[in-house]
Amino acid sequence: MLSLQKKLNHISQMNTLKQKNLIPDEQLFLAISEDSEMAFQHIFERYYQPMWSFVMTLVKSSHIAEDIVQESFIKLWGCRNILAEVKKPSDFIFILVRNHALDIIRKLAREQKEKRKEQLWEDLKQQSIHSDYWLEMKQATEILKQIIDQLPAQQQKIMHLSRELGLSHQDIADQLKISKNTVKNHLVVALKTCREQLKKIGFSYFFVLPLVLSGPDFVFRANDEKQTDEKNKQTLGKTVAEV
Repeated sequence: MLSLQKKLNHISQMNTLKQKNLIPDEQLFLAISEDSEMAFQHIFERYYQPMWSFVMTLVKSSHIAEDIVQESFIKLWGCRNILAEVKKPSDFIFILVRNHALDIIRKLAREQKEKRKEQLWEDLKQQSIHSDYWLEMKQATEILKQIIDQLPAQQQKIMHLSRELGLSHQDIADQLKISKNTVKNHLVVALKTCREQLKKIGFSYFFVLPLVLSGPDFVFRANDEKQTDEKNKQTLGKTVAEV
């Protein structure tokens, strides 16, 4: 009965002091050790803002600072059974918050380090893939040159004029004194030979197709010339009809 009366007197006294905001930290800690949620709330309100400001100087993030301070006060409530023995509550709260902040900072640093490692690994993989691709392209270019060098002389000339100089079929025909159809046929045979030789070696023809068609694109040029021929035929047909 005396113990209950003592607690009631203690609560009454604390309420009076709270109204004047004069409750000492030691008395609040004692009350918290006796499971007083009201005392805990008062300590929280008293120290939240200064602790948040302190943590902000460490983490530079209001969201993280808020989490750290709240988690620190949860820890404070969790160890309330020892608070009656604490001589300097303000120092105790500061050390609790500081240690928890440092733990979080170390954790975040580890996470950032892992992310940087992962990003570095991804960058290295991409560089490796990129390097492998260009190495393969370089090998394919050298092999393709060897294949073209083994083609019949006329096909070599036409491939050279088409691929490297970018001449049209008609320009090649005029230069070599042959028909445009002959130019087309030589190119078809030459490309077929390149495709078959590359396939034997293990290269995908479509992988090295840009090499085969370097310069103005042979396929597009052939299509353009085909369309031009069709237009000429239509025009010629109209002219004949008109005559």
